[in-house]
Amino acid sequence: MSITRRRLRRGLQAAIGATGTVALLATGAMLPAQATSSAPPPVAIGRTVHLSHLDVTVTRTDRASDSYFFGAKVKACATSLPAGASTVPFRWDSWRVTGGLAPGAFEEGQDPWAGRDVPVSSNLALGACVSGWVPFAVPGTAGIAKVRYSSGSDQASWTVTNGASPQRALGSTATFGSFTVRVTTARQDDAGFRAYATVCVRSLPKGSTGGRTRISWDPWLATAGTHFGYVPWVYDASHTVTPLFPQSRRYKKGQCARGWLPFEDVDTSVPIDRLRYRNSLGNQAFWTVPR
Repeated sequence: MSITRRRLRRGLQAAIGATGTVALLATGAMLPAQATSSAPPPVAIGRTVHLSHLDVTVTRTDRASDSYFFGAKVKACATSLPAGASTVPFRWDSWRVTGGLAPGAFEEGQDPWAGRDVPVSSNLALGACVSGWVPFAVPGTAGIAKVRYSSGSDQASWTVTNGASPQRALGSTATFGSFTVRVTTARQDDAGFRAYATVCVRSLPKGSTGGRTRISWDPWLATAGTHFGYVPWVYDASHTVTPLFPQSRRYKKGQCARGWLPFEDVDTSVPIDRLRYRNSLGNQAFWTVPR
């Protein structure tokens, strides 16, 4: 049995995220700075806030389709210089999202924004600008409602409208063009991790032959935060829970596959918190596994 079949581990590290779809929002009018002890009210994405020495805008936000990652695309321009200074500092560390989460950095080869992140640290000459994505790793079930910038007396925040987690509760059904997919329950013990799933054929997808389509283990992945991903795998069939979800079988319209998805190489110390379904048609859904 190949390593790929036995185990899929992805070293994403709990640092930062990926993007999904992106919507461009027009930049609005500049807002006056508010140098008070209380934080100014949040503004809409696309609005520019005039701070002591910077004009700062959050031009877009994006919650990754895999739910663990969130990105804010920002632009900052130096409009004046601090006394005695030749540049204005601009840092990732000035940014936070809901819950106080700080930005992080991708592992090499894991960054879908490769080449588009704003520099971690910049020193801007008068009139210079910098733009790019500030990336965050977030809890998969967390909703992101606000992006905040804070540096000294400068404070600004933007209201996020696309920061909801795409994760579903166990027991919910995802409906796609050709399939319905439901995860009812999940368990983790000394025998590994398993989840009870039902996949039904609503209509035969394009390319089906013989009046049937294939349902298998292939679309499923169990994950532990941003750290690890496990494909279904049976180590020892003598103790595998039954009924077992079919490893690969062909079904007619109206028929369903159901049973336990086995992830027997998952140790009890691995905190599985999400189950992902992603088939070859591009259909994707996530279920939260309560801890």
